[in-house]
Amino acid sequence: MTSTLALEEPLTVFRGARFRLDPTGEQQGILSQQAGAARVAYNMMCTLNKDILEARSQLYSTLIKDGKTKDKAKKELKDAAEKDPSLGLTPVW
Repeated sequence: MTSTLALEEPLTVFRGARFRLDPTGEQQGILSQQAGAARVAYNMMCTLNKDILEARSQLYSTLIKDGKTKDKAKKELKDAAEKDPSLGLTPVW
């Protein structure tokens, strides 16, 4: 006599683990330095992207004031960014 167990849905097993850091005083200082450096780098990139987006917006406004249509202004911005990346018209993500 054999019996079979038919399951309608497969079982899901959840497993987890918790870890806790217990750094020494020296390690804690190093972790703080690393966190500070990451925060500075993040803030610098946010500032750079903000400046780039503001420059694009100003250039776009200037092109519209000069009589370009919205589509032509967008195309001109795209072409300028592709031709000369040093213009800083492309955000860094």
